[in-house]
Amino acid sequence: MRRQPPNDSAFPELPVVDHVDVDRYVGTWYEIASFPQSFQKGCTQTTATYKLRDDGELDVINRCMKDGEWDVAEGRARIVDTKTNAKLEVSFFRPFWGDYWIIDLADDYSYAVVGHPGRDYLWILSRTPQLPAPTYDGIIARLKANGYQLDRLEMTEQKPDEGKPVKPIEPTNSPEPLSVTPRPPALVLGDQTQASQFAKAVLALDLNEDLDTRAVLERLGQPNAVLERTIGPTGTPTYFIATDDGPLSLKMVLRPGTWEPPRGNAQPRVQTVVVDGVELAGPNGLNVDVPADAREMVFDVDSLRYFRVWGLRYFEQGTADHGWLVANYLKRPAFHRTLADNKALEDALVVITDKISAGESDLQALAAREFADHKTADNTYTFEAGVIQATNPTSVIITWAAPAKLKRWFEHIAVDYIETSFAHDAGQMSRPIVLEGFSVYPTNYFIRSPDSQEAEMGRADEASFLQLSVTAVPGQKREARAALPKAR
Repeated sequence: MRRQPPNDSAFPELPVVDHVDVDRYVGTWYEIASFPQSFQKGCTQTTATYKLRDDGELDVINRCMKDGEWDVAEGRARIVDTKTNAKLEVSFFRPFWGDYWIIDLADDYSYAVVGHPGRDYLWILSRTPQLPAPTYDGIIARLKANGYQLDRLEMTEQKPDEGKPVKPIEPTNSPEPLSVTPRPPALVLGDQTQASQFAKAVLALDLNEDLDTRAVLERLGQPNAVLERTIGPTGTPTYFIATDDGPLSLKMVLRPGTWEPPRGNAQPRVQTVVVDGVELAGPNGLNVDVPADAREMVFDVDSLRYFRVWGLRYFEQGTADHGWLVANYLKRPAFHRTLADNKALEDALVVITDKISAGESDLQALAAREFADHKTADNTYTFEAGVIQATNPTSVIITWAAPAKLKRWFEHIAVDYIETSFAHDAGQMSRPIVLEGFSVYPTNYFIRSPDSQEAEMGRADEASFLQLSVTAVPGQKREARAALPKAR
Protein backbone atom coordinates (compact mmCIF):
# COMPACT_ATOMS: atom_id res chain seq x y z
CA MET A 1 0.00 0.00 0.00
CA ARG A 2 1.28 3.48 -0.86
CA ARG A 3 2.43 5.51 2.11
CA GLN A 4 0.74 8.87 2.63
CA PRO A 5 2.57 12.10 3.42
CA PRO A 6 3.07 12.52 7.16
CA ASN A 7 0.43 15.03 8.23
CA ASP A 8 -0.70 16.85 5.09
CA SER A 9 -1.81 19.87 7.14
CA ALA A 10 1.69 20.33 8.55
CA PHE A 11 3.46 19.47 5.32
CA PRO A 12 1.74 20.67 2.13
CA GLU A 13 2.79 19.65 -1.37
CA LEU A 14 6.45 18.73 -1.50
CA PRO A 15 8.38 21.75 -2.84
CA VAL A 16 10.73 21.35 -5.77
CA VAL A 17 13.70 23.50 -6.79
CA ASP A 18 13.02 26.72 -8.69
CA HIS A 19 14.73 25.64 -11.91
CA VAL A 20 16.75 22.77 -13.33
CA ASP A 21 19.14 23.31 -16.25
CA VAL A 22 18.65 19.98 -18.01
CA ASP A 23 21.94 20.29 -19.91
CA ARG A 24 23.77 20.46 -16.57
CA TYR A 25 21.65 17.80 -14.89
CA VAL A 26 22.27 15.06 -17.45
CA GLY A 27 25.21 12.73 -16.92
CA THR A 28 26.09 10.25 -14.21
CA TRP A 29 25.09 10.50 -10.55
CA TYR A 30 26.27 8.31 -7.64
CA GLU A 31 23.62 7.20 -5.18
CA ILE A 32 24.68 8.27 -1.68
CA ALA A 33 21.58 7.19 0.26
CA SER A 34 17.99 6.17 -0.47
CA PHE A 35 14.81 4.64 0.86
CA PRO A 36 15.33 0.91 0.12
CA GLN A 37 13.25 -0.49 -2.73
CA SER A 38 12.73 -4.13 -3.68
CA PHE A 39 14.28 -3.66 -7.10
CA GLN A 40 17.48 -2.34 -5.49
CA LYS A 41 17.88 -5.13 -2.94
CA GLY A 42 21.51 -6.28 -2.78
CA CYS A 43 22.79 -3.36 -4.87
CA THR A 44 26.07 -1.54 -4.23
CA GLN A 45 27.97 1.06 -6.28
CA THR A 46 24.65 2.32 -7.63
CA THR A 47 24.66 5.02 -10.31
CA ALA A 48 22.04 6.71 -12.47
CA THR A 49 22.91 8.16 -15.87
CA TYR A 50 20.63 10.55 -17.77
CA LYS A 51 20.99 11.46 -21.42
CA LEU A 52 18.88 13.95 -23.38
CA ARG A 53 17.11 12.45 -26.39
CA ASP A 54 16.20 14.03 -29.73
CA ASP A 55 12.51 13.99 -28.76
CA GLY A 56 13.11 16.00 -25.57
CA GLU A 57 12.75 13.03 -23.22
CA LEU A 58 15.69 11.51 -21.36
CA ASP A 59 17.20 8.04 -21.47
CA VAL A 60 17.76 6.66 -17.95
CA ILE A 61 20.36 3.99 -17.20
CA ASN A 62 20.48 2.68 -13.62
CA ARG A 63 23.47 0.52 -12.81
CA CYS A 64 24.57 -1.33 -9.69
CA MET A 65 26.78 -4.20 -8.59
CA LYS A 66 24.65 -7.20 -7.52
CA ASP A 67 25.94 -10.70 -6.75
CA GLY A 68 29.31 -9.85 -8.26
CA GLU A 69 27.88 -8.65 -11.59
CA TRP A 70 26.69 -5.37 -13.00
CA ASP A 71 22.91 -5.11 -13.06
CA VAL A 72 21.57 -2.56 -15.56
CA ALA A 73 18.05 -1.21 -15.95
CA GLU A 74 17.12 1.15 -18.80
CA GLY A 75 14.14 3.47 -18.78
CA ARG A 76 12.80 6.79 -19.96
CA ALA A 77 12.09 10.11 -18.23
CA ARG A 78 9.95 13.01 -19.37
CA ILE A 79 9.56 16.54 -18.04
CA VAL A 80 6.02 17.31 -16.90
CA ASP A 81 6.62 20.81 -15.49
CA THR A 82 8.45 22.82 -18.14
CA LYS A 83 8.35 25.96 -16.00
CA THR A 84 10.87 24.53 -13.55
CA ASN A 85 12.01 21.28 -15.24
CA ALA A 86 12.02 19.91 -11.67
CA LYS A 87 9.01 17.60 -11.96
CA LEU A 88 9.53 14.57 -14.15
CA GLU A 89 8.04 11.14 -14.65
CA VAL A 90 10.14 8.00 -15.06
CA SER A 91 9.17 4.67 -16.59
CA PHE A 92 11.03 1.37 -16.64
CA PHE A 93 7.92 -0.65 -17.45
CA ARG A 94 5.72 1.16 -19.93
CA PRO A 95 2.95 2.29 -19.86
CA PHE A 96 3.52 2.82 -16.12
CA TRP A 97 5.14 6.10 -15.06
CA GLY A 98 6.24 7.28 -11.61
CA ASP A 99 6.85 10.74 -10.20
CA TYR A 100 10.45 11.96 -10.05
CA TRP A 101 10.73 15.35 -8.35
CA ILE A 102 14.02 17.20 -7.90
CA ILE A 103 13.61 18.72 -4.43
CA ASP A 104 17.17 19.84 -3.66
CA LEU A 105 20.02 20.76 -6.00
CA ALA A 106 23.45 22.28 -5.48
CA ASP A 107 24.19 25.54 -7.29
CA ASP A 108 27.12 23.82 -9.00
CA TYR A 109 25.08 20.63 -9.64
CA SER A 110 27.41 18.61 -7.40
CA TYR A 111 24.51 16.96 -5.59
CA ALA A 112 20.80 16.46 -6.09
CA VAL A 113 17.93 15.04 -4.07
CA VAL A 114 15.06 13.24 -5.79
CA GLY A 115 11.77 12.75 -4.00
CA HIS A 116 8.15 11.79 -4.52
CA PRO A 117 5.01 13.82 -3.73
CA GLY A 118 3.92 11.08 -1.31
CA ARG A 119 7.34 11.19 0.38
CA ASP A 120 7.63 7.42 0.03
CA TYR A 121 10.66 7.48 -2.30
CA LEU A 122 13.94 9.28 -1.78
CA TRP A 123 17.36 9.31 -3.41
CA ILE A 124 20.34 11.47 -2.44
CA LEU A 125 22.68 11.74 -5.42
CA SER A 126 26.18 13.14 -5.95
CA ARG A 127 28.57 13.65 -8.82
CA THR A 128 31.20 11.93 -6.67
CA PRO A 129 31.06 8.61 -4.74
CA GLN A 130 31.09 10.46 -1.41
CA LEU A 131 29.58 13.68 -0.07
CA PRO A 132 31.30 15.91 2.53
CA ALA A 133 29.67 15.47 5.93
CA PRO A 134 28.54 19.14 6.25
CA THR A 135 26.85 18.92 2.83
CA TYR A 136 25.08 15.68 3.72
CA ASP A 137 23.98 17.04 7.10
CA GLY A 138 22.50 20.11 5.42
CA ILE A 139 20.52 17.92 3.02
CA ILE A 140 19.17 15.85 5.91
CA ALA A 141 18.08 18.98 7.79
CA ARG A 142 16.17 20.30 4.76
CA LEU A 143 14.49 16.93 4.19
CA LYS A 144 13.24 16.87 7.77
CA ALA A 145 11.93 20.42 7.40
CA ASN A 146 9.99 19.29 4.31
CA GLY A 147 8.26 16.47 6.16
CA TYR A 148 10.43 13.48 5.34
CA GLN A 149 10.57 10.73 7.98
CA LEU A 150 14.12 9.47 7.59
CA ASP A 151 14.08 6.36 9.77
CA ARG A 152 14.14 4.24 6.55
CA LEU A 153 17.04 6.09 4.95
CA GLU A 154 19.98 3.78 4.18
CA MET A 155 23.45 4.69 2.97
CA THR A 156 24.53 3.17 -0.35
CA GLU A 157 27.87 1.39 -0.46
CA GLN A 158 30.13 3.05 -3.00
CA LYS A 159 33.64 2.02 -3.93
CA PRO A 160 36.12 4.53 -2.47
CA ASP A 161 38.02 6.78 -4.84
CA GLU A 162 41.12 5.08 -6.14
CA GLY A 163 44.55 6.26 -7.18
CA LYS A 164 46.81 9.06 -6.07
CA PRO A 165 45.48 12.51 -5.23
CA VAL A 166 44.92 14.58 -8.34
CA LYS A 167 46.66 17.92 -8.24
CA PRO A 168 44.66 21.04 -9.16
CA ILE A 169 44.83 22.07 -12.82
CA GLU A 170 45.23 25.71 -13.68
CA PRO A 171 43.19 26.80 -16.70
CA THR A 172 45.25 27.78 -19.70
CA ASN A 173 45.05 31.48 -20.61
CA SER A 174 42.42 32.03 -17.93
CA PRO A 175 41.87 35.66 -16.94
CA GLU A 176 42.35 34.64 -13.33
CA PRO A 177 43.69 31.50 -11.59
CA LEU A 178 41.18 28.84 -10.63
CA SER A 179 41.71 25.85 -8.36
CA VAL A 180 39.86 22.95 -9.96
CA THR A 181 40.21 19.20 -9.70
CA PRO A 182 38.73 16.52 -11.97
CA ARG A 183 36.37 14.05 -10.33
CA PRO A 184 38.26 10.75 -9.80
CA PRO A 185 36.33 7.78 -11.21
CA ALA A 186 34.95 5.10 -8.91
CA LEU A 187 36.19 2.34 -11.23
CA VAL A 188 39.15 2.48 -13.63
CA LEU A 189 39.15 -0.02 -16.49
CA GLY A 190 42.37 -1.89 -17.23
CA ASP A 191 44.59 -1.62 -20.31
CA GLN A 192 43.31 -4.84 -21.92
CA THR A 193 39.57 -4.16 -21.72
CA GLN A 194 37.46 -3.66 -24.85
CA ALA A 195 36.95 0.00 -24.00
CA SER A 196 40.69 0.54 -23.68
CA GLN A 197 41.36 -1.14 -27.03
CA PHE A 198 38.75 1.01 -28.78
CA ALA A 199 40.23 4.14 -27.19
CA LYS A 200 43.70 3.24 -28.45
CA ALA A 201 42.29 2.67 -31.94
CA VAL A 202 40.61 6.09 -31.95
CA LEU A 203 43.81 7.84 -30.89
CA ALA A 204 45.76 5.94 -33.57
CA LEU A 205 43.53 7.09 -36.46
CA ASP A 206 45.25 9.18 -39.14
CA LEU A 207 42.59 11.70 -40.14
CA ASN A 208 44.90 13.21 -42.76
CA GLU A 209 43.74 10.34 -45.00
CA ASP A 210 40.32 12.03 -45.45
CA LEU A 211 38.39 9.07 -44.07
CA ASP A 212 34.62 8.82 -44.40
CA THR A 213 32.38 7.44 -41.64
CA ARG A 214 32.41 3.90 -43.05
CA ALA A 215 36.22 3.87 -43.18
CA VAL A 216 36.45 5.06 -39.58
CA LEU A 217 34.09 2.32 -38.39
CA GLU A 218 36.11 -0.29 -40.32
CA ARG A 219 39.39 0.97 -38.84
CA LEU A 220 37.85 0.59 -35.39
CA GLY A 221 36.60 -2.91 -36.19
CA GLN A 222 32.96 -1.81 -35.87
CA PRO A 223 31.50 -1.81 -39.41
CA ASN A 224 28.05 -2.67 -38.04
CA ALA A 225 27.92 -0.11 -35.23
CA VAL A 226 24.38 1.14 -34.60
CA LEU A 227 23.68 4.73 -35.63
CA GLU A 228 22.21 6.19 -32.45
CA ARG A 229 21.49 9.72 -33.74
CA THR A 230 21.09 11.02 -37.26
CA ILE A 231 23.23 13.90 -38.41
CA GLY A 232 21.89 17.03 -36.73
CA PRO A 233 22.60 20.69 -37.43
CA THR A 234 26.09 20.35 -35.97
CA GLY A 235 27.10 17.53 -38.33
CA THR A 236 27.86 14.87 -35.74
CA PRO A 237 26.52 11.34 -36.36
CA THR A 238 26.72 9.32 -33.14
CA TYR A 239 27.06 5.54 -32.97
CA PHE A 240 26.38 3.08 -30.16
CA ILE A 241 28.92 0.32 -29.40
CA ALA A 242 28.07 -2.40 -26.89
CA THR A 243 31.04 -3.78 -24.94
CA ASP A 244 31.65 -5.88 -21.85
CA ASP A 245 32.69 -2.64 -20.14
CA GLY A 246 29.36 -0.91 -20.77
CA PRO A 247 27.94 1.09 -23.68
CA LEU A 248 30.30 3.36 -25.60
CA SER A 249 29.30 6.41 -27.61
CA LEU A 250 31.25 7.13 -30.81
CA LYS A 251 30.78 10.58 -32.32
CA MET A 252 32.21 11.78 -35.62
CA VAL A 253 32.54 15.43 -36.59
CA LEU A 254 32.08 15.98 -40.31
CA ARG A 255 33.99 18.43 -42.45
CA PRO A 256 31.93 21.48 -43.47
CA GLY A 257 30.96 21.37 -47.12
CA THR A 258 30.60 17.57 -47.29
CA TRP A 259 27.06 17.63 -45.90
CA GLU A 260 24.14 20.06 -45.63
CA PRO A 261 22.12 20.56 -42.45
CA PRO A 262 18.44 19.58 -42.42
CA ARG A 263 15.69 22.03 -43.18
CA GLY A 264 12.36 21.66 -41.45
CA ASN A 265 11.80 18.00 -40.65
CA ALA A 266 13.78 16.72 -43.63
CA GLN A 267 16.95 14.66 -43.30
CA PRO A 268 20.27 16.37 -44.07
CA ARG A 269 21.82 16.08 -47.50
CA VAL A 270 24.95 14.00 -47.19
CA GLN A 271 27.54 13.71 -49.94
CA THR A 272 30.81 11.80 -49.59
CA VAL A 273 31.51 13.02 -46.10
CA VAL A 274 34.96 13.52 -44.65
CA VAL A 275 35.56 13.02 -40.93
CA ASP A 276 37.52 15.81 -39.22
CA GLY A 277 37.21 14.47 -35.67
CA VAL A 278 36.32 11.36 -33.67
CA GLU A 279 35.25 11.20 -30.03
CA LEU A 280 34.73 8.04 -27.97
CA ALA A 281 33.12 8.18 -24.52
CA GLY A 282 32.16 5.57 -21.96
CA PRO A 283 31.26 4.95 -18.32
CA ASN A 284 33.62 4.39 -15.37
CA GLY A 285 37.23 5.48 -15.75
CA LEU A 286 39.90 4.48 -18.26
CA ASN A 287 43.66 3.99 -18.30
CA VAL A 288 45.11 5.88 -21.26
CA ASP A 289 48.78 6.04 -22.17
CA VAL A 290 49.17 9.81 -22.13
CA PRO A 291 52.58 11.18 -23.27
CA ALA A 292 54.69 12.75 -20.54
CA ASP A 293 54.69 16.11 -22.33
CA ALA A 294 50.88 16.29 -22.58
CA ARG A 295 49.46 19.59 -21.35
CA GLU A 296 46.85 19.89 -18.63
CA MET A 297 44.12 22.25 -19.83
CA VAL A 298 40.73 23.47 -18.65
CA PHE A 299 38.18 24.27 -21.34
CA ASP A 300 35.01 26.30 -20.89
CA VAL A 301 32.12 24.49 -22.60
CA ASP A 302 29.04 25.58 -20.59
CA SER A 303 30.92 24.21 -17.58
CA LEU A 304 34.62 23.65 -16.89
CA ARG A 305 36.09 20.50 -18.43
CA TYR A 306 39.53 19.08 -17.71
CA PHE A 307 41.72 17.57 -20.43
CA ARG A 308 45.17 16.14 -21.07
CA VAL A 309 46.17 17.38 -24.52
CA TRP A 310 48.94 16.27 -26.87
CA GLY A 311 48.88 17.55 -30.44
CA LEU A 312 45.21 17.33 -31.42
CA ARG A 313 44.50 14.31 -29.26
CA TYR A 314 42.54 14.68 -26.05
CA PHE A 315 41.83 12.65 -22.92
CA GLU A 316 39.18 13.66 -20.37
CA GLN A 317 38.43 11.65 -17.23
CA GLY A 318 35.89 12.20 -14.50
CA THR A 319 33.23 14.36 -16.15
CA ALA A 320 29.58 15.03 -15.40
CA ASP A 321 28.45 13.74 -18.81
CA HIS A 322 30.44 10.52 -19.01
CA GLY A 323 33.16 8.62 -17.21
CA TRP A 324 35.86 9.30 -19.82
CA LEU A 325 36.40 10.67 -23.31
CA VAL A 326 39.18 10.33 -25.87
CA ALA A 327 39.24 12.45 -29.01
CA ASN A 328 41.32 12.69 -32.16
CA TYR A 329 40.97 15.73 -34.42
CA LEU A 330 42.41 17.00 -37.67
CA LYS A 331 42.07 20.61 -36.54
CA ARG A 332 41.29 22.33 -33.28
CA PRO A 333 37.89 21.02 -32.05
CA ALA A 334 34.97 23.15 -31.01
CA PHE A 335 35.34 22.26 -27.33
CA HIS A 336 38.96 23.49 -27.29
CA ARG A 337 38.05 26.88 -25.85
CA THR A 338 39.46 28.32 -22.67
CA LEU A 339 37.74 30.70 -20.30
CA ALA A 340 39.70 33.54 -21.85
CA ASP A 341 38.68 32.53 -25.40
CA ASN A 342 34.98 32.74 -24.60
CA LYS A 343 35.37 35.88 -22.53
CA ALA A 344 37.24 37.72 -25.31
CA LEU A 345 34.43 37.27 -27.85
CA GLU A 346 31.70 38.07 -25.33
CA ASP A 347 33.68 41.18 -24.31
CA ALA A 348 33.71 42.22 -27.96
CA LEU A 349 29.93 41.87 -28.08
CA VAL A 350 29.64 44.04 -24.97
CA VAL A 351 31.88 46.67 -26.59
CA ILE A 352 29.75 46.72 -29.76
CA THR A 353 26.43 47.19 -27.97
CA ASP A 354 27.87 49.69 -25.47
CA LYS A 355 29.31 51.83 -28.29
CA ILE A 356 26.01 51.75 -30.17
CA SER A 357 24.16 52.77 -27.00
CA ALA A 358 26.58 55.66 -26.67
CA GLY A 359 25.60 56.91 -30.13
CA GLU A 360 28.03 55.23 -32.52
CA SER A 361 26.33 53.94 -35.67
CA ASP A 362 29.16 53.11 -38.13
CA LEU A 363 29.89 49.54 -37.06
CA GLN A 364 32.54 48.94 -39.71
CA ALA A 365 34.57 51.83 -38.33
CA LEU A 366 33.89 50.66 -34.79
CA ALA A 367 35.15 47.12 -35.52
CA ALA A 368 38.22 48.40 -37.39
CA ARG A 369 39.17 50.55 -34.41
CA GLU A 370 38.33 48.20 -31.53
CA PHE A 371 39.35 44.83 -33.00
CA ALA A 372 42.30 45.73 -35.23
CA ASP A 373 44.51 43.05 -33.62
CA HIS A 374 42.04 40.36 -34.74
CA LYS A 375 41.64 41.44 -38.38
CA THR A 376 42.10 38.55 -40.84
CA ALA A 377 40.31 39.95 -43.93
CA ASP A 378 38.30 42.99 -44.96
CA ASN A 379 35.75 43.69 -42.22
CA THR A 380 36.46 40.23 -40.69
CA TYR A 381 37.90 39.78 -37.19
CA THR A 382 38.84 36.31 -35.98
CA PHE A 383 38.89 35.33 -32.31
CA GLU A 384 39.72 31.94 -30.82
CA ALA A 385 36.03 31.36 -30.04
CA GLY A 386 34.58 32.71 -33.29
CA VAL A 387 34.42 35.46 -35.91
CA ILE A 388 32.98 38.99 -36.12
CA GLN A 389 32.00 40.24 -39.57
CA ALA A 390 31.10 43.90 -40.10
CA THR A 391 28.95 43.18 -43.14
CA ASN A 392 27.90 46.80 -43.66
CA PRO A 393 28.15 50.09 -41.75
CA THR A 394 25.05 49.33 -39.64
CA SER A 395 25.32 45.57 -38.93
CA VAL A 396 27.73 43.01 -37.54
CA ILE A 397 27.40 39.23 -37.48
CA ILE A 398 29.01 37.20 -34.68
CA THR A 399 29.57 33.50 -35.38
CA TRP A 400 30.83 31.08 -32.74
CA ALA A 401 33.00 28.06 -33.49
CA ALA A 402 30.91 26.06 -31.02
CA PRO A 403 27.71 26.73 -29.05
CA ALA A 404 28.29 29.46 -26.46
CA LYS A 405 26.19 30.85 -23.63
CA LEU A 406 26.08 34.62 -23.20
CA LYS A 407 24.85 35.02 -19.65
CA ARG A 408 26.98 38.07 -18.86
CA TRP A 409 25.99 39.91 -22.05
CA PHE A 410 22.26 39.26 -21.64
CA GLU A 411 22.43 40.51 -18.07
CA HIS A 412 24.30 43.57 -19.37
CA ILE A 413 21.57 44.44 -21.89
CA ALA A 414 18.79 43.39 -19.46
CA VAL A 415 17.18 40.70 -21.61
CA ASP A 416 15.80 37.77 -19.65
CA TYR A 417 14.21 35.51 -22.26
CA ILE A 418 14.21 34.73 -25.95
CA GLU A 419 11.78 32.95 -28.21
CA THR A 420 11.88 31.25 -31.61
CA SER A 421 9.53 31.19 -34.55
CA PHE A 422 9.45 27.40 -34.59
CA ALA A 423 10.55 24.53 -32.36
CA HIS A 424 13.09 22.83 -34.58
CA ASP A 425 16.75 22.08 -33.98
CA ALA A 426 18.58 25.42 -33.98
CA GLY A 427 16.11 28.29 -33.80
CA GLN A 428 15.63 31.53 -35.65
CA MET A 429 13.62 34.33 -34.11
CA SER A 430 10.59 35.55 -36.02
CA ARG A 431 11.30 39.13 -34.93
CA PRO A 432 14.29 40.92 -33.42
CA ILE A 433 14.93 41.89 -29.82
CA VAL A 434 14.33 45.63 -29.99
CA LEU A 435 16.57 47.64 -27.64
CA GLU A 436 17.64 51.25 -27.18
CA GLY A 437 19.47 52.20 -30.39
CA PHE A 438 19.93 48.69 -31.77
CA SER A 439 18.23 45.38 -32.53
CA VAL A 440 19.52 41.85 -31.91
CA TYR A 441 18.72 39.03 -34.33
CA PRO A 442 19.57 35.59 -32.88
CA THR A 443 19.82 33.61 -36.11
CA ASN A 444 21.24 30.25 -35.02
CA TYR A 445 20.83 29.05 -31.47
CA PHE A 446 19.07 26.50 -29.31
CA ILE A 447 17.55 26.52 -25.85
CA ARG A 448 18.10 22.91 -24.80
CA SER A 449 20.40 20.96 -27.10
CA PRO A 450 21.29 21.14 -30.81
CA ASP A 451 19.02 18.20 -31.65
CA SER A 452 16.13 19.13 -29.36
CA GLN A 453 12.73 19.94 -30.82
CA GLU A 454 10.86 20.88 -27.68
CA ALA A 455 11.61 24.41 -26.50
CA GLU A 456 10.34 27.46 -28.40
CA MET A 457 11.29 29.94 -25.71
CA GLY A 458 13.33 30.06 -22.57
CA ARG A 459 15.80 31.94 -20.42
CA ALA A 460 18.24 33.93 -22.53
CA ASP A 461 21.17 33.19 -20.22
CA GLU A 462 20.63 29.44 -20.74
CA ALA A 463 20.44 29.51 -24.54
CA SER A 464 23.45 28.43 -26.57
CA PHE A 465 24.38 30.47 -29.63
CA LEU A 466 26.10 29.69 -32.88
CA GLN A 467 25.30 33.01 -34.56
CA LEU A 468 23.56 36.33 -33.99
CA SER A 469 23.63 39.75 -35.59
CA VAL A 470 23.43 43.25 -34.17
CA THR A 471 22.03 46.17 -36.20
CA ALA A 472 22.33 49.82 -35.20
CA VAL A 473 19.01 51.70 -35.35
CA PRO A 474 19.65 55.31 -34.28
CA GLY A 475 16.80 56.81 -32.27
CA GLN A 476 15.08 53.48 -31.69
CA LYS A 477 13.37 53.06 -28.32
CA ARG A 478 13.51 49.89 -26.28
CA GLU A 479 10.48 47.67 -26.80
CA ALA A 480 8.57 46.82 -23.63
CA ARG A 481 8.81 43.09 -22.95
CA ALA A 482 6.61 41.06 -20.67
CA ALA A 483 8.01 38.75 -18.03
CA LEU A 484 9.23 35.32 -19.05
CA PRO A 485 6.18 33.52 -20.44
CA LYS A 486 5.35 29.89 -19.91
CA ALA A 487 6.78 27.52 -22.49
CA ARG A 488 4.35 26.79 -25.28
